[in-house]
Amino acid sequence: MTEPIVMQATMVRIDGGVPITVDLAARAVRSWGWTSIVVGPAEGRLRERIGNDLPYVAHHGGRISQQLPAAILSLRAAVAQHRPDILHLHSSWAGLAGRILPRRRQRPIVVFQPHAWSFSALDGPSTRVARIIERGLARRCELTICCSNDEAETGRLARISSRFEVVDNGVDTIRYSPVSPDERARLKAAHGLPPEAPVVVSVGRIAEQKRYDLALAAWREVVKARPDAHLAIVGDGPLRSALEALGTPNVRWFGRTSTPEDFHRMADLSLLTSDYEGRSLSLLEAMACGSPIVSTMVDGARDLIDDPSGTTGPGCLVPTGDSHAITAAVLAMLDRDLTGARTAARSSILARFTLDVWTSSMKSCYERLLGH
Repeated sequence: MTEPIVMQATMVRIDGGVPITVDLAARAVRSWGWTSIVVGPAEGRLRERIGNDLPYVAHHGGRISQQLPAAILSLRAAVAQHRPDILHLHSSWAGLAGRILPRRRQRPIVVFQPHAWSFSALDGPSTRVARIIERGLARRCELTICCSNDEAETGRLARISSRFEVVDNGVDTIRYSPVSPDERARLKAAHGLPPEAPVVVSVGRIAEQKRYDLALAAWREVVKARPDAHLAIVGDGPLRSALEALGTPNVRWFGRTSTPEDFHRMADLSLLTSDYEGRSLSLLEAMACGSPIVSTMVDGARDLIDDPSGTTGPGCLVPTGDSHAITAAVLAMLDRDLTGARTAARSSILARFTLDVWTSSMKSCYERLLGH
C-alpha cells in the first residue's frame, strides 16, 4: 500500500497564522512518512518558511484578483501532476480556487479550512453574497476543518451545510514558555522599555481586521489613568505608517520580528482588538508564555475564557468595536494581581493547544477521510 499524498494550498502571502499553519501541517505530514506538497504564492511568508525543505508549487500574481486565475491554474496542474489523495485548502481564496476544480473518482478528497470565514470581513450585501457562495462551495468538499468551536458555530449559523470538525491550533510550548519576573524585566529593558513599568503587548498584522485604531484610541485613555504603562505593538502592515504618525503617547512600534516569543514573555498583559478571527495564533502564543489577555469577543477567543469579566481565568473579553470597553478592561486587569491569570493562561495551552495534540488531531482527520 502506497503512503498517502497530501497537498496543502493557500494564497496568503502576508504574515500571520495561515502561513504558520500551512508550514506546520506540511511538515507534520512528512514526519508521518507520507508525501507532502505545498502550493502557494511565489513570494511571501510561506515561501520563506518552506524554503527548499518540501516540494513547492508556486503561483504568481500581485493582488488577490490577479492571483486567483494563477492559483486555479497552478492547483489544476499540481493536482494533475502529483495526484494527491487529500487537497487541504487554507483560507477563503484558496478555498474558492480549489473547490471549483473538477475531480475524478472522488480524488482528491477536498478539505477546506477557512481560518476566519470570508463573510466575517464584509458588510451589507457583500456579506449575504459571501454566505451564499460559501453554502454552494460547501457541497464541493468532504470536510471543513475549523480552528475553534466558535468558528464552526459561526459556519452553522450561516447555514453552511458541511461536515465540520474542530482541530484546535497548536503552539510550540517550548519556544513559547514563561520566564521569571526578573527575566521579564530584563527583556523590557533590552527593548528600550522601563523594566518596572507595566507593558501591554499586541502582536499582529497592522491591517484593518486587527483594529489597531481602536487599540490606540483606548490607549490614549489608559495612559491618562496609568501614565507609567506602555503599549508595545509588534508587526507590520499597510496601516502602520498612518497609525504610527498619530503619535499616541507611550506606544512603541517594533515592526516585524523573528522572535515574537520575547515580546510575549515580557508582557504584563496581551491585547487583541480584532473585528474577526478564526482563532488568533498570537493570542495562543501569548498565553503559552503565561501572559494574561484582553481580547474582543471574536471566534476563537470566546471558548478560551469561561469568565469574560476576567475575575478568574486567563483574561477578559470585550465587545468588538468598543474602545471604551477596551480601556476599562486593560485598566482593570493592570490593577489586579495577575499571578493566577498567568498560571491559568499557561495551563489552558498545555491542556488543549500543544503541537502534539494538534498533530494527532490532524492526522486522525486525514486517516478517517482516507478510510484507514
